[in-house]
Amino acid sequence: MRLIRDIILNNYKKAIKEPHRILPFLNKYFFKQEKRIREQVYNSNLIWHFCTPKSASTYLYYALENCKINSIPALPYSNNRIQMNDFFFLSQNIKKHPYNEPIYITHQHTVFDNYLNLFISEKHLVIIQTRNIYKTILSLKDFLILDERSKRNPWIHFDPKNYNKKDLIKLLIHYYVPFHVNFVKLWFESEIKAEKLFINYENFVQNPNQTLENILKNQKKYIKQVPELNKINKQKIRYNMGLERENTLTDEEKKLIDEIVDINIKYSDPRIRSLIYQ
Repeated sequence: MRLIRDIILNNYKKAIKEPHRILPFLNKYFFKQEKRIREQVYNSNLIWHFCTPKSASTYLYYALENCKINSIPALPYSNNRIQMNDFFFLSQNIKKHPYNEPIYITHQHTVFDNYLNLFISEKHLVIIQTRNIYKTILSLKDFLILDERSKRNPWIHFDPKNYNKKDLIKLLIHYYVPFHVNFVKLWFESEIKAEKLFINYENFVQNPNQTLENILKNQKKYIKQVPELNKINKQKIRYNMGLERENTLTDEEKKLIDEIVDINIKYSDPRIRSLIYQ
């Protein structure tokens, strides 16, 4: 203990005498720490789960937890916090589990970027879960109203006293649709070392066991039957209209959504449009 104290004291004295050396030392320290974190995440056996909201991602999360796979978050969740990975936080969570055991990183609404790509390796699986853009807007609108989340979501902020449902849908279209389109587009176009598995809402909810088999094809000992939705505790998963939801958007609202989609994917692979509307 005394030795550590003496080392710290000596470094402090050196810093007082040569303050110009402090910043390079700190830069070198943080660079080494970042490198260690990146190597740890990169070499772990991870299942990443990225999703658009209201895509049955909580149901998939519940299904994977039911398989007894180690699960951890990659970021601290808080109200309207933008969901970007905190890799130090992720690294600390990885350390809690045995090396090379599969670890499921719980669902997050995170768009692909090149920095995130530095942490994804061929040992990983990347799940991208989405839902039809029209039904996402309608489901998200209900969610924000029923849960009174006007100030606790990262997409829009509104005063529920002043905005009626029609106004809220227009707000969602203007603010949320660009996020949704870019989420799908960037994950589709991303060049990553891991296998990408796109999961559609309707296919998953209709046949969740097949989806689970696709995810765990290399980890078959973990596969268990997915509990039926009506048998899951409503406190663990919220499922309101689901497959029964009809597209009740007006022609004007659909036209506005389509215009935002069109300008964003005008020169993109046509399969991106299919993923957005499927």
